[in-house]
Amino acid sequence: MDNKQVSIIAVIALAFLAGLYLLTPETRNIAVSIRYQDPVYETRTIAVSVPYQEAVYGTFYYGKLEDTGLTTYTWTIDRATDYSKEYTGKDFWGSPEYTFKVCWGSQCTNYPQINTWSISPKTEITGYETKYKTEYQKETYLARYETKYRTEYKDITKTKLEWIFS
Repeated sequence: MDNKQVSIIAVIALAFLAGLYLLTPETRNIAVSIRYQDPVYETRTIAVSVPYQEAVYGTFYYGKLEDTGLTTYTWTIDRATDYSKEYTGKDFWGSPEYTFKVCWGSQCTNYPQINTWSISPKTEITGYETKYKTEYQKETYLARYETKYRTEYKDITKTKLEWIFS
């Protein structure tokens, strides 16, 4: 074999070894930027209608009609709510019923006049009424997403040839 042939074989062997080296995998720890969506929460104030029970008050008049001009019985006023309405009363024995008008003056024709000292007013709860009030509450909700980036370190494997050209 002459020197020329030896040189060619040596170049081929060297190229083969260089190719093997360049195609061998190599793992490196590389910093990688990772994109992610970050949720953004906001707090807002909202109005809420809240039901509640409110007492309803009325003024009632209690007392007795002693001199009606119609009878010698005593008639009882029980829970009369107004000066000008008609109410029904009962005698001492519980009957018969008698219709009277709660009023203070001479306009009470055909009804016995009730003097101010003969009855007394009293305010009581007559019932409950459902009402609504507005309350303000804070509520947290997802408003939007924001794109952010973070750096992570990953083991990446490439051939040495890829590492050279990447």
